[in-house]
Amino acid sequence: MQSDPESVKRQRAEEYHQFLRRSHSPADMLVIAEADNPLQYPTQGVKVQPLKTIIIPGLGLRLEGRNSYTVNLTATMGTFDVAATVDRVSVKRMGEKHISLSSPALSALNRQLQFVTYTNTIFHPMTSDLVQFKTEGHQSFFTIKVGHSVVPKLYNSGQSTGENITSLVTIATKTFLRYDKLKDLIDSIREFYPTVLIIIADDNKHPQPVTGPHIEQYLMPYQKGWFAGRNLAVSQVATKYVLWVDDDFIFTANTKLEKMVDILEKTTLDLVS
Repeated sequence: MQSDPESVKRQRAEEYHQFLRRSHSPADMLVIAEADNPLQYPTQGVKVQPLKTIIIPGLGLRLEGRNSYTVNLTATMGTFDVAATVDRVSVKRMGEKHISLSSPALSALNRQLQFVTYTNTIFHPMTSDLVQFKTEGHQSFFTIKVGHSVVPKLYNSGQSTGENITSLVTIATKTFLRYDKLKDLIDSIREFYPTVLIIIADDNKHPQPVTGPHIEQYLMPYQKGWFAGRNLAVSQVATKYVLWVDDDFIFTANTKLEKMVDILEKTTLDLVS
């Protein structure tokens, strides 16, 4: 049982912060375009899950001096509706890809625009719908991103401060007919990283046991192949990062896993070599 729950909370918070930094970009931020032309709308950051409904934020009309006001919204991958109705506003074609809202009072129309909903109706797990927002003499376009929410992936990377290579990195390899080379690889790893887990996928016809601390050998059908071996080895990795090496690689004093991990931890890169 964990003896320091506050340390665990801090570590999870740090991991979640890193996840957000790697999985989000400035393009995900909600930005509302103030009415340069009379139409106000979100320029980016509007998201909906496939086949789900959202209220579109930031819609508005900044136009004075008319007896009546009308705006239209048109989409290609979804339909519009309203979550609530406002007095003195006429809403036409609810539940369709095109919706029209009109009112003699601009304030009432803008209040109604706060309740306009968008429902994605075409299942596509990663795309965007281009929405046309239009009033008499003016039109604009904005996008609604369609996609599933990303589930955070949090790893137990040891202490909440500093980097623990053993808990961050697993070394994986595939071997065939070259046990002498594999032994040299393991010996070189152990010289610099004595406790890092080594996973070996082995499809030799007459496999030899490879034993030792922090070593896992997985036997495969004969000549199953490099790709199958890589998939097997990687499937057994439980750490945040995996280092793939061929079985004839050799670690030296210049092989610094710490440098690789540091780059991955501080950037949004997915691969270093």
